[in-house]
Amino acid sequence: MRRRLSPLSLIPLTLGLAALACLSPARSTLTPTAIPTETLEPTRTPHALMLGDPQRVEPGGFLFQAVSGFRAEIQASQATLRNPDVSISITLAGAPAEGDTQSLQSTLDNFLNNVAKDASNFKASESYPVTVGGAEGLAVDISGELFGDEITGKIVVVSPENEQFFFAFGFATNGPAGNHWEDEGSPAFEAVLSSIQFFEPVSDVNADSCPISEDETYGYTEANPIRVGGGDFDGPPRERAYLDNLRGPNGEPISYSRLNSFESGDTILDRYEITVLEESVTLYLDEYNYTEPQAPIGFTCAGEFPLMAP
Repeated sequence: MRRRLSPLSLIPLTLGLAALACLSPARSTLTPTAIPTETLEPTRTPHALMLGDPQRVEPGGFLFQAVSGFRAEIQASQATLRNPDVSISITLAGAPAEGDTQSLQSTLDNFLNNVAKDASNFKASESYPVTVGGAEGLAVDISGELFGDEITGKIVVVSPENEQFFFAFGFATNGPAGNHWEDEGSPAFEAVLSSIQFFEPVSDVNADSCPISEDETYGYTEANPIRVGGGDFDGPPRERAYLDNLRGPNGEPISYSRLNSFESGDTILDRYEITVLEESVTLYLDEYNYTEPQAPIGFTCAGEFPLMAP
Protein backbone atom coordinates (compact mmCIF):
# COMPACT_ATOMS: atom_id res chain seq x y z
CA MET A 1 0.00 0.00 0.00
CA ARG A 2 1.74 3.19 -1.12
CA ARG A 3 1.67 6.48 0.77
CA ARG A 4 1.18 9.95 -0.66
CA LEU A 5 2.93 13.12 0.23
CA SER A 6 0.93 15.33 2.52
CA PRO A 7 2.80 18.61 2.36
CA LEU A 8 0.78 20.54 4.93
CA SER A 9 0.74 18.04 7.73
CA LEU A 10 3.11 20.09 9.73
CA ILE A 11 1.49 23.50 9.53
CA PRO A 12 0.68 25.10 12.84
CA LEU A 13 -3.13 25.83 13.10
CA THR A 14 -3.94 24.84 12.44
CA LEU A 15 -3.66 23.58 8.63
CA GLY A 16 -0.84 21.33 8.48
CA LEU A 17 -1.03 21.96 3.78
CA ALA A 18 -0.20 20.01 5.59
CA ALA A 19 0.66 20.13 4.90
CA LEU A 20 0.73 19.10 2.24
CA ALA A 21 1.14 14.03 5.36
CA CYS A 22 3.36 10.13 4.44
CA LEU A 23 5.85 7.89 2.72
CA SER A 24 7.27 4.59 3.86
CA PRO A 25 10.81 4.97 2.39
CA ALA A 26 13.74 6.25 4.43
CA ARG A 27 13.52 9.95 5.26
CA SER A 28 16.15 12.40 4.17
CA THR A 29 17.62 15.53 5.70
CA LEU A 30 16.83 18.97 4.34
CA THR A 31 19.69 20.12 2.11
CA PRO A 32 20.00 23.82 1.15
CA THR A 33 21.18 24.71 -2.34
CA ALA A 34 22.15 27.97 -3.99
CA ILE A 35 19.86 30.99 -3.80
CA PRO A 36 17.89 31.28 -7.05
CA THR A 37 18.56 34.30 -9.22
CA GLU A 38 14.92 34.90 -10.10
CA THR A 39 12.12 36.05 -7.81
CA LEU A 40 8.62 34.65 -8.21
CA GLU A 41 6.29 37.24 -9.73
CA PRO A 42 2.78 35.93 -9.03
CA THR A 43 1.13 39.07 -10.41
CA ARG A 44 1.95 37.95 -13.96
CA THR A 45 -0.37 35.44 -15.58
CA PRO A 46 1.22 33.57 -18.50
CA HIS A 47 -0.64 34.52 -21.68
CA ALA A 48 -0.93 30.89 -22.76
CA LEU A 49 -2.95 29.95 -19.67
CA MET A 50 -6.63 30.64 -19.11
CA LEU A 51 -8.02 31.00 -15.61
CA GLY A 52 -11.49 29.93 -14.53
CA ASP A 53 -14.04 31.71 -12.36
CA PRO A 54 -12.97 32.92 -8.89
CA GLN A 55 -13.56 30.42 -6.09
CA ARG A 56 -13.69 31.45 -2.42
CA VAL A 57 -12.25 29.39 0.43
CA GLU A 58 -14.08 31.06 3.29
CA PRO A 59 -12.39 29.33 6.28
CA GLY A 60 -8.98 29.92 4.68
CA GLY A 61 -9.59 33.59 3.93
CA PHE A 62 -8.57 33.55 0.28
CA LEU A 63 -9.94 33.52 -3.26
CA PHE A 64 -8.28 31.80 -6.22
CA GLN A 65 -8.79 30.97 -9.88
CA ALA A 66 -7.84 27.56 -11.23
CA VAL A 67 -6.03 27.08 -14.52
CA SER A 68 -8.42 25.94 -17.23
CA GLY A 69 -8.50 22.14 -17.35
CA PHE A 70 -7.38 21.72 -13.74
CA ARG A 71 -9.75 20.07 -11.28
CA ALA A 72 -10.17 22.03 -8.03
CA GLU A 73 -11.29 20.39 -4.77
CA ILE A 74 -12.03 22.53 -1.72
CA GLN A 75 -12.11 21.07 1.78
CA ALA A 76 -12.31 23.33 4.83
CA SER A 77 -9.48 25.92 4.59
CA GLN A 78 -7.65 24.14 1.77
CA ALA A 79 -7.93 23.88 -2.01
CA THR A 80 -6.16 21.27 -4.14
CA LEU A 81 -5.77 21.70 -7.90
CA ARG A 82 -4.63 18.94 -10.27
CA ASN A 83 -4.23 18.70 -14.02
CA PRO A 84 -6.01 15.88 -15.93
CA ASP A 85 -3.18 13.33 -15.70
CA VAL A 86 -2.36 14.34 -12.10
CA SER A 87 1.26 15.08 -13.02
CA ILE A 88 0.91 18.62 -11.60
CA SER A 89 -0.49 19.29 -8.13
CA ILE A 90 -1.08 22.65 -6.42
CA THR A 91 -2.27 22.96 -2.83
CA LEU A 92 -3.43 26.25 -1.32
CA ALA A 93 -4.33 26.69 2.34
CA GLY A 94 -5.02 29.38 4.91
CA ALA A 95 -4.19 28.92 8.58
CA PRO A 96 -4.29 31.04 11.73
CA ALA A 97 -0.98 31.84 13.40
CA GLU A 98 -0.13 30.19 16.70
CA GLY A 99 0.92 33.49 18.26
CA ASP A 100 2.51 36.88 17.71
CA THR A 101 6.02 35.40 17.72
CA GLN A 102 5.43 33.00 14.82
CA SER A 103 7.62 34.28 11.97
CA LEU A 104 7.45 33.59 8.27
CA GLN A 105 10.87 31.94 8.27
CA SER A 106 10.12 29.62 11.20
CA THR A 107 6.78 28.69 9.66
CA LEU A 108 8.46 27.92 6.34
CA ASP A 109 11.22 25.92 8.06
CA ASN A 110 8.67 23.80 9.93
CA PHE A 111 6.78 23.18 6.70
CA LEU A 112 9.95 22.14 4.89
CA ASN A 113 11.07 19.81 7.65
CA ASN A 114 7.75 17.97 7.48
CA VAL A 115 7.88 17.69 3.70
CA ALA A 116 11.45 16.41 3.98
CA LYS A 117 10.16 13.52 6.11
CA ASP A 118 7.74 12.51 3.37
CA ALA A 119 10.00 12.62 0.31
CA SER A 120 13.26 10.87 -0.49
CA ASN A 121 16.33 12.90 -1.50
CA PHE A 122 14.52 16.10 -0.62
CA LYS A 123 16.34 19.36 -1.36
CA ALA A 124 15.27 22.98 -0.90
CA SER A 125 16.88 26.23 -1.98
CA GLU A 126 17.52 29.13 0.34
CA SER A 127 14.35 31.16 0.90
CA TYR A 128 13.76 34.29 -1.15
CA PRO A 129 11.10 37.05 -0.99
CA VAL A 130 7.82 36.91 -2.91
CA THR A 131 4.58 38.84 -2.96
CA VAL A 132 1.18 37.14 -3.27
CA GLY A 133 -2.09 39.06 -3.25
CA GLY A 134 -0.27 42.15 -2.00
CA ALA A 135 1.16 40.28 1.01
CA GLU A 136 4.88 39.74 1.57
CA GLY A 137 6.19 36.21 1.92
CA LEU A 138 8.98 33.72 1.35
CA ALA A 139 9.46 30.96 -1.22
CA VAL A 140 11.80 28.04 -1.81
CA ASP A 141 12.39 25.82 -4.83
CA ILE A 142 12.26 22.12 -3.99
CA SER A 143 13.07 18.75 -5.53
CA GLY A 144 12.93 15.15 -4.40
CA GLU A 145 11.51 11.72 -5.11
CA LEU A 146 7.93 10.58 -4.56
CA PHE A 147 6.65 7.04 -5.30
CA GLY A 148 9.82 6.47 -7.30
CA ASP A 149 9.18 9.55 -9.48
CA GLU A 150 11.40 12.61 -9.40
CA ILE A 151 9.50 15.81 -8.64
CA THR A 152 10.32 19.51 -8.81
CA GLY A 153 8.28 22.33 -7.36
CA LYS A 154 7.94 25.39 -5.16
CA ILE A 155 6.64 26.20 -1.69
CA VAL A 156 5.38 29.67 -0.77
CA VAL A 157 4.37 31.05 2.63
CA VAL A 158 2.93 34.54 3.08
CA SER A 159 1.29 36.39 5.96
CA PRO A 160 -1.63 38.49 4.72
CA GLU A 161 -2.50 39.44 8.31
CA ASN A 162 -0.67 39.24 11.63
CA GLU A 163 -2.88 36.36 12.74
CA GLN A 164 -3.04 34.48 9.44
CA PHE A 165 -0.73 32.53 7.14
CA PHE A 166 -1.23 31.38 3.57
CA PHE A 167 0.57 28.36 2.13
CA ALA A 168 1.01 27.31 -1.50
CA PHE A 169 2.76 24.11 -2.56
CA GLY A 170 3.07 23.20 -6.21
CA PHE A 171 5.02 20.34 -7.78
CA ALA A 172 5.20 18.26 -10.94
CA THR A 173 6.65 14.88 -11.81
CA ASN A 174 9.69 15.58 -13.95
CA GLY A 175 8.81 13.19 -16.79
CA PRO A 176 11.22 11.66 -19.33
CA ALA A 177 12.68 15.02 -20.35
CA GLY A 178 13.05 16.21 -16.75
CA ASN A 179 11.54 19.63 -17.41
CA HIS A 180 7.81 19.18 -16.73
CA TRP A 181 7.82 21.66 -13.85
CA GLU A 182 9.66 24.35 -15.81
CA ASP A 183 7.53 23.94 -18.94
CA GLU A 184 4.06 23.45 -17.44
CA GLY A 185 4.03 23.19 -13.65
CA SER A 186 5.69 26.48 -12.77
CA PRO A 187 3.63 28.58 -15.24
CA ALA A 188 0.43 27.06 -13.85
CA PHE A 189 1.56 27.66 -10.25
CA GLU A 190 2.44 31.30 -10.94
CA ALA A 191 -0.83 31.84 -12.80
CA VAL A 192 -2.83 30.57 -9.83
CA LEU A 193 -0.80 32.68 -7.40
CA SER A 194 -1.45 35.75 -9.56
CA SER A 195 -5.19 35.29 -8.92
CA ILE A 196 -5.00 35.08 -5.11
CA GLN A 197 -6.96 37.64 -3.10
CA PHE A 198 -7.20 37.66 0.69
CA PHE A 199 -10.08 38.47 3.02
CA GLU A 200 -10.89 37.86 6.66
CA PRO A 201 -11.60 34.15 7.20
CA VAL A 202 -15.20 33.34 8.01
CA SER A 203 -16.87 30.13 9.09
CA ASP A 204 -20.28 29.19 7.75
CA VAL A 205 -20.73 26.26 10.11
CA ASN A 206 -22.29 26.28 13.57
CA ALA A 207 -19.88 25.32 16.35
CA ASP A 208 -22.80 23.63 18.13
CA SER A 209 -22.81 21.04 15.34
CA CYS A 210 -19.47 19.62 16.51
CA PRO A 211 -19.96 15.94 17.47
CA ILE A 212 -17.77 14.82 20.39
CA SER A 213 -17.11 11.12 20.99
CA GLU A 214 -18.17 9.53 24.27
CA ASP A 215 -15.54 6.80 23.88
CA GLU A 216 -12.38 7.71 25.77
CA THR A 217 -10.29 5.52 23.43
CA TYR A 218 -11.49 7.27 20.23
CA GLY A 219 -8.49 8.69 18.43
CA TYR A 220 -6.12 7.93 21.30
CA THR A 221 -5.46 4.26 20.54
CA GLU A 222 -4.37 2.23 17.53
CA ALA A 223 -7.43 0.01 17.97
CA ASN A 224 -9.84 2.94 17.67
CA PRO A 225 -8.36 5.52 15.27
CA ILE A 226 -10.13 8.44 13.64
CA ARG A 227 -11.18 7.01 10.29
CA VAL A 228 -11.24 9.79 7.68
CA GLY A 229 -11.03 7.60 4.52
CA GLY A 230 -9.79 8.68 1.11
CA GLY A 231 -6.96 6.24 0.42
CA ASP A 232 -3.50 7.05 -0.94
CA PHE A 233 -4.56 10.03 -3.02
CA ASP A 234 -7.31 11.83 -1.10
CA GLY A 235 -6.48 10.57 2.39
CA PRO A 236 -3.80 13.17 3.31
CA PRO A 237 -5.98 16.24 2.54
CA ARG A 238 -8.88 14.59 4.38
CA GLU A 239 -6.66 14.12 7.43
CA ARG A 240 -5.68 17.78 7.25
CA ALA A 241 -9.29 18.87 6.83
CA TYR A 242 -10.18 16.94 9.96
CA LEU A 243 -7.29 18.37 12.00
CA ASP A 244 -7.87 21.90 10.69
CA ASN A 245 -11.37 21.73 12.16
CA LEU A 246 -10.20 20.43 15.54
CA ARG A 247 -9.95 22.83 18.51
CA GLY A 248 -8.96 22.70 22.16
CA PRO A 249 -11.42 22.07 25.00
CA ASN A 250 -12.56 25.71 25.00
CA GLY A 251 -12.17 26.40 21.30
CA GLU A 252 -8.44 27.17 21.45
CA PRO A 253 -6.40 26.79 18.22
CA ILE A 254 -4.22 23.69 17.97
CA SER A 255 -1.04 22.83 16.13
CA TYR A 256 -0.21 19.40 14.79
CA SER A 257 2.67 17.46 13.32
CA ARG A 258 2.65 14.00 11.77
CA LEU A 259 5.12 11.83 13.68
CA ASN A 260 5.11 8.73 11.49
CA SER A 261 3.07 6.13 9.63
CA PHE A 262 2.97 2.42 10.44
CA GLU A 263 1.11 -0.75 9.59
CA SER A 264 -1.62 -1.75 12.03
CA GLY A 265 -3.50 -4.92 11.15
CA ASP A 266 -4.84 -4.60 7.61
CA THR A 267 -4.45 -0.82 7.40
CA ILE A 268 -1.85 1.95 7.81
CA LEU A 269 -2.20 4.54 10.54
CA ASP A 270 -0.75 8.04 10.81
CA ARG A 271 0.40 9.12 14.25
CA TYR A 272 0.02 12.87 14.96
CA GLU A 273 1.24 15.00 17.84
CA ILE A 274 -1.44 17.56 18.72
CA THR A 275 -0.46 20.58 20.81
CA VAL A 276 -2.91 22.90 22.56
CA LEU A 277 -2.22 25.24 25.47
CA GLU A 278 1.39 24.00 25.57
CA GLU A 279 0.28 20.42 26.22
CA SER A 280 0.68 17.62 23.66
CA VAL A 281 -1.20 14.38 23.04
CA THR A 282 -0.98 11.70 20.36
CA LEU A 283 -3.87 10.94 18.02
CA TYR A 284 -4.14 8.12 15.45
CA LEU A 285 -5.77 8.69 12.04
CA ASP A 286 -6.73 6.12 9.41
CA GLU A 287 -7.09 7.32 5.80
CA TYR A 288 -7.97 3.89 4.41
CA ASN A 289 -11.25 3.41 6.31
CA TYR A 290 -14.12 5.76 7.08
CA THR A 291 -16.63 6.34 9.83
CA GLU A 292 -18.40 9.63 10.50
CA PRO A 293 -15.75 11.73 12.25
CA GLN A 294 -16.09 13.11 15.76
CA ALA A 295 -13.86 15.12 18.08
CA PRO A 296 -11.98 13.03 20.66
CA ILE A 297 -12.75 13.57 24.33
CA GLY A 298 -10.90 16.70 25.48
CA PHE A 299 -11.32 18.45 22.12
CA THR A 300 -13.98 20.50 20.38
CA CYS A 301 -14.16 21.68 16.77
CA ALA A 302 -14.72 24.86 14.80
CA GLY A 303 -17.86 23.39 13.26
CA GLU A 304 -19.17 20.33 11.49
CA PHE A 305 -16.38 18.16 10.08
CA PRO A 306 -16.33 18.71 6.28
CA LEU A 307 -15.89 15.02 5.47
CA MET A 308 -18.44 12.78 3.83
CA ALA A 309 -18.03 9.11 2.98
CA PRO A 310 -15.51 8.89 0.09
